Amino acid sequence: MSVNRANLVSGVPEAGTWRALLGVVGGLGPLASAEFVKTLYEVHGFAREQAALRCVLLSDPRVPDRTEAILSGNEAEVGEWLVDALERLREFGAQRFVIACVTMHHFLDHVPAHLRSRVVSLVDLTVEQLAASGGRWLMLSTLGTRSAGVFQRHPRWREVEAHVVWLRDEDQARLHEVIYRMKQHGDAGEVRALCEQWLGADGYRADGFIAGCTELHLLTRHLYREAPERPLRSIDPLFLVAQRAPALLAVTRGAMSLKDVTSHATPSVGGGTHEVSVMGADAGAAGPLAPSALSPGGGPRIEASG
Repeated sequence: MSVNRANLVSGVPEAGTWRALLGVVGGLGPLASAEFVKTLYEVHGFAREQAALRCVLLSDPRVPDRTEAILSGNEAEVGEWLVDALERLREFGAQRFVIACVTMHHFLDHVPAHLRSRVVSLVDLTVEQLAASGGRWLMLSTLGTRSAGVFQRHPRWREVEAHVVWLRDEDQARLHEVIYRMKQHGDAGEVRALCEQWLGADGYRADGFIAGCTELHLLTRHLYREAPERPLRSIDPLFLVAQRAPALLAVTRGAMSLKDVTSHATPSVGGGTHEVSVMGADAGAAGPLAPSALSPGGGPRIEASG
């Protein structure tokens, strides 16, 4: 039996529907991006491992701190690192990219269009889920993401800003410190306690929280696994990517070329300048992302407490 090595690299079978190779820019921090890869495979069960989604994780923690770069104005080195990471994934064969760091989305303006057009923007997905969900959501992010206006600069922000509740300055500073501790040891207990406090009756009176930092994927996964007695609702863009991955990566062979798959959306800093689209697995045609069917908030099945 002969094997077409080019098809193994590109993911193109001899006939039918194929899935593009997903490249994950990770290491920002390492534990969160590793957990995201686990989420990809846990959300989409498979009878045979050969039928599972294909992804490449580039976990390279050597990148300078994103928040420090933003606050100091020294962004060039981080931007160059991001371009290099995306190029390495492209050379490996990745046709779509996920940057497993919300703050890093600020640096997309440093990325040339041929790479930027392949990025699945976590900011786009969050804003779209906010528009679909309504309600009031507590934004949990790093100081860098908030200071740079990564979400606020999104073209659709005015449509959803009334649904977002921001932390007070002292709580924002406290969260930032907790996030950095979680990067080191992966324990989500401290941030979970903060969320329960802030979403309680004496807190911010929000329906749930936005995982505006990918480190919080450690928390949403913990909640998903443990099914606590007093659960929390969340909008987690990494869960949204995982839930929609088959549509994001699926293309019907013959309906369009690889160039078509990777050029239909060009996210900019703070999200996309165009509506994000995905490839329909059955039709091979571009269409807007549909709201998640798994949770009203876009995260796992975690209902609101209180």
